[in-house]
Amino acid sequence: MVRIPLSAIPNQEFNIVLAGQNCTINIYQRDVYMYLDLYVASEAVQRGALVCPLTSIITVSNNLFKGALYIVDNDKPALEQQIPEYSGLGSRYQLYYLTESELKEYGHK
Repeated sequence: MVRIPLSAIPNQEFNIVLAGQNCTINIYQRDVYMYLDLYVASEAVQRGALVCPLTSIITVSNNLFKGALYIVDNDKPALEQQIPEYSGLGSRYQLYYLTESELKEYGHK
């Protein structure tokens, strides 16, 4: 599991290598919801993915991206997780990347 560093700003885009995949992540706040765009090697994997705690952010199946992205609310137990807001990114809300083998280990498909 890799913790992806975030800043407490409403719109951010950055490049990161995840399990050998050259990724560009764009995370942004619109009204009360947060969204994420993911590109691998400049090809769109998913755009406008709703960011909800403890739920896989990438919901499309394709061969471009291996693994999963999850956001966790560190201030609340699992059943009380709150929808993230930008002011808590990087502190209260942490973004994680899990490899396919880690997903299997935790019981995900």
